[in-house]
Amino acid sequence: MQRSKLDQKMRNDAMSGKTEWDSAVDIENTNYLKKLIKKIGWPTTSAVGRVASQAAWLLVQHADHDPKFQDNCLKLMKKLPRDEVSLINIAYLEDRVRVANNKPQLYGTQFYQEGDSFGPP
Repeated sequence: MQRSKLDQKMRNDAMSGKTEWDSAVDIENTNYLKKLIKKIGWPTTSAVGRVASQAAWLLVQHADHDPKFQDNCLKLMKKLPRDEVSLINIAYLEDRVRVANNKPQLYGTQFYQEGDSFGPP
């Protein structure tokens, strides 16, 4: 959960102009999450709790530098029982993966404004 707090702080500070965007945060978080998933599988609510499972989703949602990893996580999440992972999180990640692969969104969760310097082009 500390990693998700760092993720949000970096994004909020960059968007408010306090600091520059730090892509290293996403890379470090992705590497951490890859190790965790290799060890325990997708962090489900019964394995790590609802808050930590949500934090894991946030990290993968922001792993745009590694779309293959995002797609693999989406597949893992979709295989889980409904009470083990948030369906809303699956919808957001589904759209994120589709946008990265130049496919239409299913749920319309992803948008970017012209000239937006944050997120995928």
